[in-house]
Order: sequence, then C-alpha cells, then structure tokens
Amino acid sequence: MDKQDIVEAIKKSMEIAQNNDLNLSSSNEKLSELLARLQEERFQLAVLGQFKRGKSTLVNALLGLNILPTAVVPLTAIPTFIYYNENLSVTVCFLDKKKEKVQFEGSIENLNDFLDKYVTETGNPENKLGVSHVEIYYPSKLLQKGFVLIDTPGIGSTFQHNTEMTINFLPQCDAALFVTSTDPPITEVEVNFLKSVKSHVPKIFFILNKIDYLDEDELKTSKQFLSDILTSEVGINDISEIFGVSSKKALNGKVKNKPELYKESNLKELEDAIQSFMEKDKLKALIEAIAQKSSNILENILMQLKILIKSYTTPLEELEKKIKILEKKIEEAYRQKVVVSDILKGDMKRVESLLDSEADKLKDKAYDYFEKKLREYIETLEPKEIKNRVQIFLNENIPPYFEREFGKFSRDFSEKASLILSSHEDKAVEVVESIRQNAMQLMDIPYIPLHGEKGLKMRIKPYWVVNKWDTTLTAISNSLMDIMASKTTLKKRLLKRYLEKLDLLIYSNIENLRWPIYQGVQDTFREFLFDFDNRMKDVITATKGAVEKAIRKKRSETGKVDQEVAKLEKIVEETEDIKKILAGNV
Repeated sequence: MDKQDIVEAIKKSMEIAQNNDLNLSSSNEKLSELLARLQEERFQLAVLGQFKRGKSTLVNALLGLNILPTAVVPLTAIPTFIYYNENLSVTVCFLDKKKEKVQFEGSIENLNDFLDKYVTETGNPENKLGVSHVEIYYPSKLLQKGFVLIDTPGIGSTFQHNTEMTINFLPQCDAALFVTSTDPPITEVEVNFLKSVKSHVPKIFFILNKIDYLDEDELKTSKQFLSDILTSEVGINDISEIFGVSSKKALNGKVKNKPELYKESNLKELEDAIQSFMEKDKLKALIEAIAQKSSNILENILMQLKILIKSYTTPLEELEKKIKILEKKIEEAYRQKVVVSDILKGDMKRVESLLDSEADKLKDKAYDYFEKKLREYIETLEPKEIKNRVQIFLNENIPPYFEREFGKFSRDFSEKASLILSSHEDKAVEVVESIRQNAMQLMDIPYIPLHGEKGLKMRIKPYWVVNKWDTTLTAISNSLMDIMASKTTLKKRLLKRYLEKLDLLIYSNIENLRWPIYQGVQDTFREFLFDFDNRMKDVITATKGAVEKAIRKKRSETGKVDQEVAKLEKIVEETEDIKKILAGNV
C-alpha cells in the first residue's frame, strides 16, 4: 500500500475532472479535498501525565528546542497545539469568541516569556484571561512528518476538572504518550486516570521518564513494576513496550548538538515507534479511506462518460424518448427526497425532545447529588463560616462534576442520535442510487453500485472546549431573625435558603451542558440535508446532464460525434486504469 501511488492516482483523476468539456468541476473539487487530506496526513498525538513528570520537557525534547515553559507550579487548564510551519508563530485563542486573538511573531528566545503570560499559573492565575487554547506553529522535522503534538493539562494538579476535560478530548486523538517517572513510581491518581483513558484513545505509548537517575538494574525493576501495575490495576494486558527515556538528556543533546547525550536518552526508540505506528496503522487506514472515496468519485465520472458515449451512438429520436423517461424517474426521486427530508425533520424534533428529557433527568440527578453533599458539608461548619465555605465548596466541586457528566452525557446522547440518523443515511443513499441505477439501465450500461460511506456521527463538541461552569450562588442576606436564632436553627435556615438557590445554579449548568449539544444536533441535521441535496444535484448533472449535452451536440455538430466518441473512449480507458490502482489500496 503506497501513499505516493494514491497521490498520483488522484492527481491523474483531477486532470480528467478538469476537462472543461465534461462538466466535472464538482468531482474535481472533491478529489482536491481528498488529496489535501492525504498530503496533510495529520496525526494527532496527545501528551498526558501527572504534574511534574516531565511532560513539557518531553514535548520540548521531541521538538528539539525549549518551546514550552516548564513550571514548578501547575499550569492552567489550557491545551497547547503544536503544528508544522516554516515560520514560527503563536496564536492565543480565547473563550470569548468576540475577543481578538493574540499573535506572537517574535524570536524563539522570547517565546517562553510570551507563553508564560497565558499558560502558566504564575502568568495567568486560574485562567483569569479566559484562554481557550494556544496554537504554536514551528518548523520541526517531527511535525513536518505530519504530527500535531498536543500538550494537555496535567492531572493531579490543583485544578480537579483538568482530568475530565482531557478525557473528553481524547477521542479526537490518534494516539497518546502517557508520561510517568521514577520519582515516585506510578500513583493512584495516575492509575485512576488511565482506567478512564484506555477506552478513549486507540493507542497509548507508556514512557518512564527521568531514567538518568537509575542504574541498569533499577531501570529494569522500575519498568517491570510499572508493567505489573498497568496490568493488575489498570487492566491493560497488551503492553508491547515501556519506553525508558531521559527527556532532559534528549533535549540537551539536540539543543547543544551532542549526539552522545541524545543516544543515551533513548528517545530515538520512542520516536521510531511513533513513526512506525503512524505508517502501519493510522496511515494505512487513511490511505484505504481516501482510496475508497476517490474510487467512488471515479465511478461517477465513468458513469457520466459511458452515458455520453451511449447517448452519442443512440439515434436522436430514441434519445429524446429516453430523457423523458429519465426525467420522470428523477421527479420520483425528488418526491422520495421530500419524504425523507420531512421524516428527518420530524426525527430532529424528536431528538431535541430526547435531549430535553435527558437533560431534565440529569438536572434531578445533579440536584440530588449536591443537595446531599451540601447538607453533609454545612453540618460540619459553624454558622459564621457557612457563607464563605459554601462558595469555596461549590468552586471545588461543580466544575469536576459537570465536566465528568458532560463527557458521559454527550457520548451517550451522540450514540442515540447517530442511531436515529443512520436510517436516514440509508434512505438518502437509496434515493441517489435510484437515479444512477435507472439512468444506467435506461442507457443499457451495466450498473455498479457505489460503496456507501457509513458512520455519520453527531458532532457535539468543538475541537477543544474549556467549559465555563457556573459556581456562584446569589448572595444570602442576614435578617434580624438570624441574629436572634440559635446555632442549630440558623444552620437549618441557611441550608434551606442555599438549597432554594441551588436549584437555579444546577439549572444554569445544565443549560451550559445542553446548549452545545443542541447546536450539534442542529448542525448535524442541517449538514446532512445540505449534503443530500448536493449529491442529488451531482448525480442529475452526471446522468440527465450528460444526455442533454449529447442531444445538443447531435443536433448541431453531427459530423463531429465520431471524434467525440473516440476521445471519450480514450478517457474511459485512462479512468479504468486509475481505478485499478485505487482498487489495490481498498
């Protein structure tokens, strides 16, 4: 399976589709998009780990330069995406979409200072600047191979919901590097994190960092200990290798151009393993998908070419009768399309009702959870402590709870909505294929069905979302009755008032959760209908349009028809040859 063969096949297909006489601009556009996807070959690699395991140092070592700041305090919950570009630049993106992006175009020496203002707890405490994520563009050889490195918020820091945000993001990644170290060995926090991670990312590379502090026997013992824990506690039984590295040595070896340090760091073994996985697994799957999609486009081009040839060699009177029959078939397909669209719109309303119903259940669940927690917590406090302490309690507990529920809720709902949508996918393919089938049978051309693309998913979350969970209860004022009340009575009164306000706070957070999912429903259904409409237009252009073109040419240029047929037959031959290349990669 050769990527370059597919690239060349798509380029040749585009040359055919660029033929102005054939009206294949739509096919050319689709082929161009597929070529860009294959050439870009973007491989998203997330770097995960607990605070102070050397995660950022490992990223810097992979890049060969001190790009990311390393800190002695936890970084804020801000992911950093590192892409390839010939010119160094940084974009800071904010939660408030109206806020302008901040651009950095200075020297590499000033990059750390710039990033420090936005991604560290020192420069941006508790993310008060409202940063969503940071994008770094840098000319690294590793990134040039198609990697996107993603430095995720560290687990086990003071920001408890970092872990849940990271887990929610992982399904968008092709693989992950999990970084631990020997000081101390793997912790309970890391074990619990990995239990959640293992089902969300297709491949995890386990890295034991800071091996320069160990001798050979200690390293062997540490690797075996980590392997045993991953098997017995996390439930991961297919660990092919644990990579022992020294990120510090690797970085120094690259920056100071000292090959012996880089060799001692063992980083090359990890880099080779990542590249091998990309080529054998991720790239293979990408090539197969692109080859199949390209083959479908070529099949449509072949249909159009064959209909043109058949139309040129059919008597005009017979051709005019055939196009009238085809027009009736297309009218019938459009009636079916209207029925499918109407049912789809009805199902969209049902999906939205399901969303509201599920959100109401989650609201009741969240209220019961926080009511119990709040009762238990207030019971431990003195009345004078309650106001300040309750707000601290909510600040610490609301974000991790709703970040965790957002992940579960969005995944479960996406599966239910996608299941509903899949039946419409089948029907849409059937309607579009009915036009192809009728046209080819009408013109006495063997019908070859296209390979349908399945698995349309409800897109709910954007690329990365740092959710803004509401933790603030409206102020509760003192009354004369409070001043006169006993401690026990005052506690009961304050608890009652907090519980009344808790309901509004829970509702606010449920809406924060429900709204992006509702938008995802709207966008997915809208895009489905738009795509359905475009597929109908494309197949009508390729069938009815081809016949109409032949009729016009037969009426005006009778003597040139034989030349046209010869030219089209040559293009058919070229297209069939390209299809054979693609078939070897499907």
